[in-house]
Amino acid sequence: MIPGVVWQDVEAAGGMYTGAEVLQLINMRTGDHAILSHLRQQGHLLSVKRGTAYIYPRFQFDPETHLIRPVIADLIKLAADARWTQEELLVWLCSPSGHFRGHRPAEHVDHPDNVLDAARQAATIQWRGNAVRPRPG
Repeated sequence: MIPGVVWQDVEAAGGMYTGAEVLQLINMRTGDHAILSHLRQQGHLLSVKRGTAYIYPRFQFDPETHLIRPVIADLIKLAADARWTQEELLVWLCSPSGHFRGHRPAEHVDHPDNVLDAARQAATIQWRGNAVRPRPG
């Protein structure tokens, strides 16, 4: 579960869409949630469950084309390999980062190589010779 204070960082990184808003954005019928389920299950669409519904970070969509940015699938795979939940990935993406001089990684998704490098570094932090799982945020 994402702590309440972290939602402020999520909002600062662009906020979230509902499923209906995503469907409208990508020009699909409002009731066609099966496409969202398929994209989530295939690792193409970042989502977190809030209450009984999935919500979707706005930053993962290109503002001009409304397509899901290709880097999102790479980040989801990297997170899964590092055993991060999608909530943890969202927290990392929306939290200020030293790698980006205090900016959020989500603010740099238009530079996918930089974001992926930072995510790899965060996922492979070494502490006294032992790999540790970082706590995003």
